[in-house]
Amino acid sequence: STSVTDAPTPTLTPTATGVSTPTGAERVGGFEEQAEALLGQAGTLQEVETDPLQQLVQTLQALINALTDILAAREGASPTATPTHTPTPTNTPVTDLEATPTSTTIPTATPTRTTSSSTLAPGCIGKIGLGWLTGRWNSGCQSTKTPPTAKDGTRYARYYTFTLDAPASVTVSISSTDVRNAYLYLLQGRGNEGSIVNRGDAQIRDDLSAGAYTIEATTYDLETSGNFTLTMDISTTGVSR
Repeated sequence: STSVTDAPTPTLTPTATGVSTPTGAERVGGFEEQAEALLGQAGTLQEVETDPLQQLVQTLQALINALTDILAAREGASPTATPTHTPTPTNTPVTDLEATPTSTTIPTATPTRTTSSSTLAPGCIGKIGLGWLTGRWNSGCQSTKTPPTAKDGTRYARYYTFTLDAPASVTVSISSTDVRNAYLYLLQGRGNEGSIVNRGDAQIRDDLSAGAYTIEATTYDLETSGNFTLTMDISTTGVSR
């Protein structure tokens, strides 16, 4: 006998159907067809006698909505330009013209006290060179120093400056027919406030280096007026007049 084998029942495999998304152009075409249909409907409503105004308003509103969709669809269908190059931003310094300027305090240098200082009136100080000169003591020019063993008080004085271009031996002498006792100071620098290099009665002698100096000729006694003669000798020709 012959056996019959049942044939297998085929299995149906469902095939997936792709759902296509309308492009921007297809959307525009669809909205335009809808708008044309609404326009035709609006024309037909004019012939209807039953409440035509209300239906016309509704149709026009639908038409406006359709036109709005058409514009939106066209904007979505417009191709977007792809930039070929994106510039790299650079950091550019910006000056803020409205900013409040910051004040900078410049420190003031403290002046260094030098040996070339003077608090004398112009008429109380002059120049001296090789040789001699005459002067007069009076109350218009006064000394700020007190000779050794002398009384403190007001003394009259005159000041004379000179400059040595090279080291030299300097001798300064003073004499007076009006004043009994005179006194001399040799000061460093120009003026009456320089440090004392040498001092003495009637005459002083010193070996000096190149530089500026001041002779202070004063009286030993207080408030004494009179004429005097001042003489200066040096061993080399290095004095600038």
